[in-house]
Amino acid sequence: MPVWMVHLDGFPLGYDDPTLEAIQASGGGTVSTVTTALERLSIGLHHADRSVDVYDGYVWEVHTNSDSDTDSGFAPIAARRVILAEMQQKRTELGTLDTLDALHEIAVEHSIVTPFSSMIVLINKRQEQRLDELENADDRFEREHEDVGETQPPVVTGVPEPEEWLLIILSVAMLIWYLWQRKNGRDLLARPAF
Repeated sequence: MPVWMVHLDGFPLGYDDPTLEAIQASGGGTVSTVTTALERLSIGLHHADRSVDVYDGYVWEVHTNSDSDTDSGFAPIAARRVILAEMQQKRTELGTLDTLDALHEIAVEHSIVTPFSSMIVLINKRQEQRLDELENADDRFEREHEDVGETQPPVVTGVPEPEEWLLIILSVAMLIWYLWQRKNGRDLLARPAF
């Protein structure tokens, strides 16, 4: 049976991995009203032989079609629906590398974030090489984590932005002008007499 989470007072930032997997692999989801959950549950149960869902007023049905238009603006949205449908249909095979690799390939092809892919910002060549190594490892879908006590603090270096350089230069120039005026005997804090 599909697992539905109804959040009446706003959505959480996320779920732990087992909860998220249970929701997605069962064909369930998260909603903000009981009515929406019942509507989507009803549609899903009525069309149990194929992947059908209602979301934002659209009926989403997954069909296999190799001649589809992948340049469409809907391609990333459709790819996500395909991945969710495959998760539900192959929920007993989600631990096999072949299934995970196929889902990951769809996600990467359409640049979407899923439980089998993520958005990673790479800064240098070493990070790109490390990612390539991790993508080819046998445990590539096992999530790595650090306990709070093991977390290494980041190395932070700061370089002023151009506008900060301008403020620094102006501050130094004003300090030099003030000291020059003071050296020449001009009292800058003297008040004019009325």
